Amino acid sequence: MKTFLINLFFIICTFTVNSKDFDFFDFHHNVLWNYYNENYKTVIDEINSHQDSIITYNDVWQGIFFRLQMYSAIQLKDKDLLQDLINKHQALIDRYIGYDAIYLAEDFDKVADKKLKNTFNDSTQVIINETISDNGNYELAYYLLKLNRNKSFHRNNATWETTANMFDSTFVIDSLFINKIDKISTILTNKYLPKITKLIDEYGFPTAKNYGNIADIAWSVIHHSNDETIVKYYPTIEKLYTTYQISSIDFAYYYDRYSLIVNNVQYYGTQFVKDKATGKFIMSPVQLPDDLETINE
Repeated sequence: MKTFLINLFFIICTFTVNSKDFDFFDFHHNVLWNYYNENYKTVIDEINSHQDSIITYNDVWQGIFFRLQMYSAIQLKDKDLLQDLINKHQALIDRYIGYDAIYLAEDFDKVADKKLKNTFNDSTQVIINETISDNGNYELAYYLLKLNRNKSFHRNNATWETTANMFDSTFVIDSLFINKIDKISTILTNKYLPKITKLIDEYGFPTAKNYGNIADIAWSVIHHSNDETIVKYYPTIEKLYTTYQISSIDFAYYYDRYSLIVNNVQYYGTQFVKDKATGKFIMSPVQLPDDLETINE
């Protein structure tokens, strides 16, 4: 009976999405329902079939749907499909996803830009001189670069850890992988947060414009910190996004985490929570307005 009801729900959702011109609310939930029920091919096909409608929404949503496609390709272990998505949506990657696409690519060197690779190859002095603008602060840049070169930091950063063997042993984002993510918050908060927040409060939040690629390190530390810190820096993150200084995908992740803290609900579907009864990770509650104007706002 349970299986029948689930299948019936899927049929109803699919019919609803395809029987209207385009209902964003139904489409979004249908895509997420398929993703978290491991219907990855359906996720990719559904998003592809509604590209003309999706591009009428703001850049955050375009980034979210593209990311779901990329993760679906990863779960399907389809290297050709993933590479095809990267090639097909290169403009989307450049505009909305930013460095995220680098971490998901099969071949890091093929996708990574020279500046990012230089942070591992050149001297500290040269990198800082080439990376930060006149508005950047040397002390903050040096500390971010130090973290960027710190192997223990990257071992504790789930994204970097996955890159090395994306199509090997760590290919599937399973419960063990998520458990590692759970530990990141404590590690980053205890080890790096005090120094990062002190420098940010003194010199301002680092952005790619002023600090190049290493600015992403600061966002990662703040994003994976504690509730108090996430709430404190939300106005800053929002301002950076509205002035085009951080990527839309970074804003979506930060906003969902912030919203779960203050409203107990998320909007973009980026956050997970462990089900205490089953031990499995499920998506945290999602609530969306159903009209285009409100969503884009």
